[in-house]
Amino acid sequence: MKVSNYGIQLKNFGRDLNISVKIKFENILRKMI
Repeated sequence: MKVSNYGIQLKNFGRDLNISVKIKFENILRKMI
């Protein structure tokens, strides 16, 4: 159970990281325009 919970947390962390990176990237693009 602990291993699967860790895997789920890792997936959620990766998804949140992707979202935050996309938001930062969009903000940079807006500043450049």
